[in-house]
Amino acid sequence: MSFALRFARADGRIVRRIELGGAAYGSSIADLADPALDPPEAWWQALLRGARPIPPALRSELALVDLFAGAGGFALGAAMAAEALGLLPRFLAAVDLDREALAVHRRNLGTERTIAADLRDLVHLAIDRTGASARFAEPPELVEPSLRRIRRPDLVIGGPPCEGHSNLNNHSRRDDPRNGLLLAAVASAVAIGARAFVFENVRHVARDRRSVLDTALAVLEAAGYRTKTVVSNAAHYGAPQRRERMFLLGFASAADLDAFDAVLEALRRAPLSVAAAIADLLDDEGVGPFDSAPKPTAENRRRIEYLHARDLYDLPNEQRPVCHRNGTTYTAVYGRLRPDEPAPTITTGFGTPGRGRFVHPLRPRLITPHEAARLQTFPDWFAFLDEAGRPVRRACLEKWIGDAVPPLLGFVVVLAALVALRAPASAAERSPEAVLRA
Repeated sequence: MSFALRFARADGRIVRRIELGGAAYGSSIADLADPALDPPEAWWQALLRGARPIPPALRSELALVDLFAGAGGFALGAAMAAEALGLLPRFLAAVDLDREALAVHRRNLGTERTIAADLRDLVHLAIDRTGASARFAEPPELVEPSLRRIRRPDLVIGGPPCEGHSNLNNHSRRDDPRNGLLLAAVASAVAIGARAFVFENVRHVARDRRSVLDTALAVLEAAGYRTKTVVSNAAHYGAPQRRERMFLLGFASAADLDAFDAVLEALRRAPLSVAAAIADLLDDEGVGPFDSAPKPTAENRRRIEYLHARDLYDLPNEQRPVCHRNGTTYTAVYGRLRPDEPAPTITTGFGTPGRGRFVHPLRPRLITPHEAARLQTFPDWFAFLDEAGRPVRRACLEKWIGDAVPPLLGFVVVLAALVALRAPASAAERSPEAVLRA
């Protein structure tokens, strides 16, 4: 199946055209980007700066459910992918333990039901054996009435918490009870009857001592789903951040997985730099938590000023705390962002220099949550506000922004999944919406 993506800049707008089989889908956005950027980079910079895309005519709905939803970063990427192919995204439900995050999800994405609960309490699952021989001992069953009442979704997405697999977890890495949350996500997608799903986690999920990934793949294949895993780095698709994640996809019916790979390849491009993402915010510090930098301790303030006074990007060993000197594996801590490169992974610790490379490249301060959101590819029109429209606490911003699947990465993977759903390569050409309604 042919796929092409083209951009053009003219008359104050940037136009994006997706050609898929015999169909074409055109979108446009106000050109708020720097003049020197190529059209694809200009599109994403304009989006980050607050321009809203005008999608093609939306001819059909894409019904979605978001598990481990957070504030909606993955969901935003999925919504943009749907609109790019002329599908109106409709979020039937979102599930997360964080009630405040779900309010942000609902505000930005019009989510119809939000369920503040542990997903493991919402689905009954029993798995026989582990690893490649695993099977559901009985069909998984939803025990949450509001989930049972929704119609069958086209797509289920989710990012089960990854702390149990993270290399930053020195206590229970590879053998953490939270690692089984991926199985709860898989069981929920099967119980809901998802036509397709996309789940995200760190790539190290494959090394879990409980074989959680092999188990998930085995039960899905036994349940009739065709599966695929792919490791993708946000920086390979234009994001101003190096963030590598694994995606697990499942399709209840035939899908063209060669087309999936072809779309990912077609979407590859050089990353935006940190400066391209945040330079326009340089002196826009405000008084609220979203637009103000956190206040470091006196000792950390001295370290930040030391970097800038000497134009350094890595703090010398003798200036570090003893625990971060010789032998540490986290050499980026207390580091300064390089303006002409993408950022390293933005984590929930971006509010302190001792947890990563989070010192601003051009000012002697830490980055603000607004700048962190830009590096995570949240556009300015995404509102991190509570249910009443008020600013939220800094701790919430750091968690929601740092934990999110970058919307740009969600866009790339979900767009490829929707193209794969269009039809197997050997089948007659059908529109994406026709396949999803099948």
